[in-house]
Amino acid sequence: MLAETAVREVLDKIDDPELKKPLTDLDMIRSIDIKGGDVTVSVSLTVPGCPMKEKISRDITSGVGALSGADSVKVVFEVMNDEQRKKLREKLGHNDARQAKGPA
Repeated sequence: MLAETAVREVLDKIDDPELKKPLTDLDMIRSIDIKGGDVTVSVSLTVPGCPMKEKISRDITSGVGALSGADSVKVVFEVMNDEQRKKLREKLGHNDARQAKGPA
């Protein structure tokens, strides 16, 4: 059976293409749902029209899909709220209030 820890280990190695840090370190992974061999990963983007959305989806689908026991991988996107973006900016060391839209 496919374990969430195995999926998380893969996600730990997938970087945000713009921020160059793992999605997990950036708190962009909202949830991992495993039903048999079907995996759904929910990812929070910093902005609705994130230009790197397709790359993130491909990287997750390819990485998680290579795991033994993974039959299908679905990536679901949502958008960070203001508080989540603020925490991300703080984590990245960007505390400037003028960056209201987030780093990506």
